[in-house]
Amino acid sequence: MQDRLRYWLAIGNDVRREARSDHAVIIAAGVAFYAVLALLPAMFIAITLYGLFANVADAEQQIDGLLAVLPAESAALLTAQLSSIASGSSAGLSVGFALSITAFLWTVSNATRAMIGAVKIAYDQEEHRSILESRAVAIGLTFLVIGGGVLVLAMIAVVPVVLQRFDPTDAIVTIGNTRWVAIAGGAVLVIGLLYRYAPPLRPDGWRDVLPGAVLATVLWSGASIGFSVYVSSYGKYNATYGVLGAAVILLLWFWISSLSVILGAEFNDAIVRLRKEDRKP
Repeated sequence: MQDRLRYWLAIGNDVRREARSDHAVIIAAGVAFYAVLALLPAMFIAITLYGLFANVADAEQQIDGLLAVLPAESAALLTAQLSSIASGSSAGLSVGFALSITAFLWTVSNATRAMIGAVKIAYDQEEHRSILESRAVAIGLTFLVIGGGVLVLAMIAVVPVVLQRFDPTDAIVTIGNTRWVAIAGGAVLVIGLLYRYAPPLRPDGWRDVLPGAVLATVLWSGASIGFSVYVSSYGKYNATYGVLGAAVILLLWFWISSLSVILGAEFNDAIVRLRKEDRKP
């Protein structure tokens, strides 16, 4: 028992030391910046695609479930933007759609490349892949992030609408609630794939990837809930930043999310490093 405790304490100290040495806090801020830039084009695309199947003006109400994962002030800011986009003309949405697709792919690609760089730093690796190979990895992970985001949108916003067509029995309610478990599992998978393929020297197997992916998901979930409670109860961002308060809160939430992923990578690296030290004669 004591040996196991010392083992985890050693890993915790290693993660803390390496995160400070790798400037994880600053790197997470850069990733969060690119994520915020990608958000508005993503909203525009979502509203436009929604308008192909339903009344665009109803999109704000249908997407409220997705905004539930954000702090209240940030959700209110995005709701206002969604309402503004939805009130645009169909012609305007059509013209803006192509521009939004371009801007979205560009900004998401930048955010993904920033996260790939953060993971490489966490694993203490330098880039030795060719330009074509590194670009291919970045493109693949970019579409992985986009696909994961679409699935999360479907699980949060579409599943409740589908379930409403059935009687609200206990079984249906249970199915609706279990989608959060599926979202958590999907987050573990996406983060694990990031840890697996972002570093130039890939981990030996999934056992070197999953611990950090699980930790990152737990940290992100817990920190998001705690931050939301703090902002709603004690935060005074609107008093300090005025109309920019909601945007600052949104940026901080993305920063927390990025930092969780980086710490998960540091955790994986610490486990592998300690395992290799234990194997030394």
